[in-house]
Amino acid sequence: MTTIIVPFVNAKLGGSHFSSLNLCAELSKSDEFNPIVLCPPNTPLADEVASRGLKHEPLHVAPRTDSTWASSLVGWPARARRLRQTAAPKGAVVYCQSPAALTYWGLAARAGGYGLVYHHRSFLKMKWRNRMLMRLPHAFLAVSNACVDNMKALGVAEAYWLRNPFIIDDTPGLIAQQRQEARDELGIDAGTPVVGFVANLMQRKRPKFFVDMAAELTKTRPDVIFAIFGSEWDTSGEELLARAKEKGVADKVRYAGFVSPAQKAMACLDVLAIPALREPYGRTVVEAAMMGMPMVVSESGGNTEAYKDVGGDLLAPENATPAEFAALVAQLLDGRLGPAPDSANAQRVRGNYAPENQARAMGPIFEAVAQRKPIPAPY
Repeated sequence: MTTIIVPFVNAKLGGSHFSSLNLCAELSKSDEFNPIVLCPPNTPLADEVASRGLKHEPLHVAPRTDSTWASSLVGWPARARRLRQTAAPKGAVVYCQSPAALTYWGLAARAGGYGLVYHHRSFLKMKWRNRMLMRLPHAFLAVSNACVDNMKALGVAEAYWLRNPFIIDDTPGLIAQQRQEARDELGIDAGTPVVGFVANLMQRKRPKFFVDMAAELTKTRPDVIFAIFGSEWDTSGEELLARAKEKGVADKVRYAGFVSPAQKAMACLDVLAIPALREPYGRTVVEAAMMGMPMVVSESGGNTEAYKDVGGDLLAPENATPAEFAALVAQLLDGRLGPAPDSANAQRVRGNYAPENQARAMGPIFEAVAQRKPIPAPY
């Protein structure tokens, strides 16, 4: 049996967390793998892990949002000992799913004699320390071809793209129920058109651009309500509501915070706006497609790649103004609205991104790294 240690360095929930936990849940069904999650206790992440019934152990360290090169060098012996408390290095692999996790745990894993698999889902700058970081893993995976290119620019000889695992609960009637519940919580009538933003509140995801777009669209569609879902990162909900007030659309914009699962947030929408730039991978694009949700997507980074893979509705030029983006959203508002999970395309996307497919692709990679054998291509 191959033990897979999945250490996290922060406690906020994001796409990498959900994807990794989906993979762990699928691998747990097999007698060949033993995934164990390490995470800070008494955090949203720990609660999510426990709710899924996954094996996990507490990390009694302060949750981190980032890890510096210096923090990796200072304290790696203690982290190596922590890994040994979880599992002996023979037949064990440490799976890092972010640059921060690799920086914090990579040196400890290698020094401790563990196999190390890194799943790249960001765009790293061409700095010497990032090039050094890319020397640590035994195997390199990426969530998009754009991320593969980024790793190769950093000196990685071989990296493999594979789809992230996603789960949408398509139980008959559930999405309709979630749609009603979410609208009730936001005080939105069933017949009111809703345009939404579903993402962590980061500058590169452009939640402020969404508010500006809302102000432009309101000029021609005063009947539309705009709902924002997501955890606060470098932008706060208060900032967005203040911007809405400044733009004269305070009565049109709702901030609902973080909602899990994401499908509940998406279910209440009629059109999804995804204005993010330089996304390593378009997770929200895929989730929307799995639900059959009409969407407008910025033509940038991994969003474009995901859009082409899942068959989106409209692409907005990367340099589109709020008014131009609003015009595209208005086009969709004149057509079919809301989720259509039973559509042929939604069913196709759910099949392509099912967790069992990624587990089937990654299982042999984990085994090869644990046994220090050549890495097989996932597809």
